[in-house]
Amino acid sequence: MPTKNVVDERLSKFKNKGKDLAKLREKRISECVQLRKAQKNESFLKRRNITLSSLPDEEALSPENNVTVSFRIEDIIKNVNSDDRDAQTRGCQAARKLLSKSHDPPLKGET
Repeated sequence: MPTKNVVDERLSKFKNKGKDLAKLREKRISECVQLRKAQKNESFLKRRNITLSSLPDEEALSPENNVTVSFRIEDIIKNVNSDDRDAQTRGCQAARKLLSKSHDPPLKGET
């Protein structure tokens, strides 16, 4: 027959017996808090129709990455009509910058 120590040792290894209850409780609480925060953020993004992949990177938002490039109208049109998404983005940004600098930009609906 096993001795009393062997039985106690086996019981202490089973589930949470023999472990510090305060630490286990703190761990459960912290995990619950993390899950609630994740769920809150997810529901916040869902309400705003934002997916995580559509959020811009912090690097893209930094002012050091904003490079001023002047394009000709022909280059802007070529970039906007391009199949490359990066070229389209550059073309649209250049067109918007050009329009924002103009003193009398074309009005919507006017051709």
